Amino acid sequence: MRIWLKADAYRSKRERRGTKELFEAIRALAYGGHPSAVYRFCKAWADEERDGPRNAGFVPLHFDLGEAF
Repeated sequence: MRIWLKADAYRSKRERRGTKELFEAIRALAYGGHPSAVYRFCKAWADEERDGPRNAGFVPLHFDLGEAF
């Protein structure tokens, strides 16, 4: 399900699947659990993504005046 959530994160907001649609897709794959487990998982994933590092690969370059790079 993480793969589905990650893929949807790159889609536009209108094209993303909601939690209910994700639950229905999982249920079609023979999931017999309660919907609240899926809702809790989606909320935890969203919180984890929101609190994760942003632009972790960016390193600002700073050169003093007169130095050659």
